[in-house]
Amino acid sequence: MSEIFIGTAGYSYEDWEGPFYPKEVKTGSQKIQHYLKFFNTVEIDSSFYKILSPGYFWFLIKNTPKEFLINLKMNQDITHFRGESFNKTKIDFYKSIDPLIKTERNFLVLFQFPYSFKYNLENIEYLRKITLEFDIPKVIEFRHESWNKKEVYEQLRVQNIILSLVDTPKLKGLFPCTINEVTAETGYIRFHGRNAVKWWKPEKAYERYNYEYSDDEINDEIKKRILELINKTKRLIVIFNNHYQAKAVRNAIKLIEALKS
Repeated sequence: MSEIFIGTAGYSYEDWEGPFYPKEVKTGSQKIQHYLKFFNTVEIDSSFYKILSPGYFWFLIKNTPKEFLINLKMNQDITHFRGESFNKTKIDFYKSIDPLIKTERNFLVLFQFPYSFKYNLENIEYLRKITLEFDIPKVIEFRHESWNKKEVYEQLRVQNIILSLVDTPKLKGLFPCTINEVTAETGYIRFHGRNAVKWWKPEKAYERYNYEYSDDEINDEIKKRILELINKTKRLIVIFNNHYQAKAVRNAIKLIEALKS
């Protein structure tokens, strides 16, 4: 049976203070210690927006047990802008995660590509470049449905790259949330919520992920999907990204409880 890791995308949000973090939990170390009471993995979201200092990862290493799985998002300069800054961003990124490498911590790096990143020759070549340039455990998330191809999955398997499965609104053009392809011994799935009304043009960024899965959704279809993936993998990472007002926390805890029953 697969070893399963369940957690959230990010853990230090202001709107989690109250819904998840008690008033007395204020500092970064207090928050991560509280988080550890519930979850055995986290996906660092802030690394997408800026290159984090090595000190941040030393902080995580110091404050989490070795078996705690640290995942982080690749910086947007690599996945979204893909410009002249590639080499500099690559160098800075490796400096950032140097503590993880030095201490031989188990970690994964998520390359989340935007909806505009479609299946074509130029982008296929860019993926090959990433494979050559980044010798790290990689997870690839596609947002556009054009990547839903047998040859894409086969190539990911050859390169031992993990495909990030998704749960999103069922909207035309999005990568299908019915896909349960596994391309490596490790599986990875991200729950973004199903807020179809706010997905394409949210007034504020958080609105896209403002969705709370119902008990029925978790206990029925989501649990069924997770059990299927457990049977296909040696290790499965489940991340809830519907972070607004700690909805990700509540859903992740409910899934853990559902899998115990």
